[in-house]
Amino acid sequence: AQAVPAVSFNLLTGALADRMDPRKLIMFGEGMAAALTFILATLTLTGLIEVWHILVIAFLTGAALAFDQPARRALWPLLVPRHQFMFGASMSQGIWNGTRVYAPALGTGIIALAGTIAGDFRLGAAVAFYVACFGFITMVTAAASIHLGEIRRSQGATILHDIRDGLAFTYQN
Repeated sequence: AQAVPAVSFNLLTGALADRMDPRKLIMFGEGMAAALTFILATLTLTGLIEVWHILVIAFLTGAALAFDQPARRALWPLLVPRHQFMFGASMSQGIWNGTRVYAPALGTGIIALAGTIAGDFRLGAAVAFYVACFGFITMVTAAASIHLGEIRRSQGATILHDIRDGLAFTYQN
């Protein structure tokens, strides 16, 4: 449920990242993910959570985070000197993939610890979701604190024109 919108919206969000301030797109995506994770945590904590809630929240989170990756890629040329792109890409991928390993491990530890102490694993899951929410808010704060000079934006006639140009460039290269 989370992957479908993330993949489906990538062309559109990539074109938007070329037209808009990427910091604002990151803040929007991460802020929406924080709000949705907060809702998930609260539904879990109150015992009102149902499978359809999880599916809808996962879908909406995927849609929100679809703004995040293209916007991060649009920031790279402004933050990383060209001769260090390879190192920046390696570091970014290491951190991104690390979150796929360490975040679930941390969440499982929180669920187990809180569930054992309170005797209710639902509480542990809610706490883990609240911690994830804090992580998203931290990213919003980090994106807001980045100060950049003038950002050159796309000059295409429309977003669809930008998408077409991007696909043509990818095909040709």
